[in-house]
Amino acid sequence: MTGHPFEERAPHEAGFSARFRSEILPIFRQSREEARRKARNARVAVRIMLVLGLGSALWLFLFYPFTNIVPRIVAPAFVMIFTGVIAALTFQWTRKAFNNRIKQAITPSFLRHLEIDRYQSRPAQDFRHLRKLRLLPAYDHSRAEDGFSGHWRDVPYELVEAELDERRSRGDDENEYVTVFKGLVIRIGCPTPMPLTRFEPDEDGLLGRLQSGWLKTQGLRRVDYGPGQGALPFAVFSTDPDEARAQLPPPFLRMLETLAQGEGLAPRRLEAAFEGRNFYLCLPRTESFLEIDAFELSEEDFALSCREALADMALPRQIIDLLIDGPQPA
Repeated sequence: MTGHPFEERAPHEAGFSARFRSEILPIFRQSREEARRKARNARVAVRIMLVLGLGSALWLFLFYPFTNIVPRIVAPAFVMIFTGVIAALTFQWTRKAFNNRIKQAITPSFLRHLEIDRYQSRPAQDFRHLRKLRLLPAYDHSRAEDGFSGHWRDVPYELVEAELDERRSRGDDENEYVTVFKGLVIRIGCPTPMPLTRFEPDEDGLLGRLQSGWLKTQGLRRVDYGPGQGALPFAVFSTDPDEARAQLPPPFLRMLETLAQGEGLAPRRLEAAFEGRNFYLCLPRTESFLEIDAFELSEEDFALSCREALADMALPRQIIDLLIDGPQPA
């Protein structure tokens, strides 16, 4: 193939086609022989595991002196299921290790294109302040991946992928870790200091009164936008309601709703707050973030994987554009 399959379709992709052709595609093409060899070796290992598992299951079924028919059936079935799971994980581990190596090789091209100042695949991150702001749930253990920071339109930003686990008791002195948040944590700089301001679901009736009372104990009072604004997607609470109302008019709230919808979220699942010169966003996200797949793909599918990763890294830019310009016509 003499051409290349990356076609620029979005503003953040402008100029990336040439970089894809000159920097990224050669790395992908040079890795094809290694990818085929690793895939072949992984499949051989999987076949060996399955044959051994089948042999062990047959031996248990035919020769082990079980006392009745139930364990004679259950034990071989367990061996086969266990072997199948290990075999599948072996192939997945091989694929993931290869993709991570390719990702490390091509990530600098993404950083240069988007003019990102700093990137860490395993950043040291402390989420306790966001927990104090109640933007994140209580947790006992945290993991952070793919952290990067930069400037766009003279606005500083930081983004990190986070996974937070809470330790819960199962009884009998046993504990288990349950994931309570998985998604993106974003900080965007503000040109002027803002009072502490939080965006909450707009609850009615008793729930609304309980919400206001609870937040009032934290020094936050509801911002009254007055009649004639229609239904707003959020209730806003601030330590300085007058300043918050002046700086954050109803169109800003509808812009946040647009942002949530763009991420496939209901507005109430978006956690956002202003504090000083910082605007914080916590976006739950279950699908993969900044993943590159180059294992057994065509150049067209690899280009699609790069397009998705580039869009992930451009997300702070898109949020800043939305904050500055507001929603644009489709």
